Amino acid sequence: MAEIRTFQHPLVPFAVSSDMHDGHLALDLSGELDLACTDALDRDGHEDDLSVSDVTVDMSHLEFIDTAGVRALVEVKNRHLDRGRSVQMVNPVTLVRKVVGLYGRADLLAG
Repeated sequence: MAEIRTFQHPLVPFAVSSDMHDGHLALDLSGELDLACTDALDRDGHEDDLSVSDVTVDMSHLEFIDTAGVRALVEVKNRHLDRGRSVQMVNPVTLVRKVVGLYGRADLLAG
């Protein structure tokens, strides 16, 4: 059974939706991931869920990212990897791909 949660930041145009189904956690990021809203990714609510085996972070709706946003994505990936899960960050728009690359973290977008 799928469990869908959505968090909409009250002050900035950022939202994260999570869909948990059969051990797969899908996170969908939309809007602007910057310093004002990285706390929304501090804990996605599934870190301690033992049923999660793999994670996909979809960035196709992410319109902007800054240094703090890149750092938040690195932390999300590392938290899940530390729990033995596979993690894929997929569908980054051109701007997100460029910014992540400029900060020397192109590896973040690799499977």
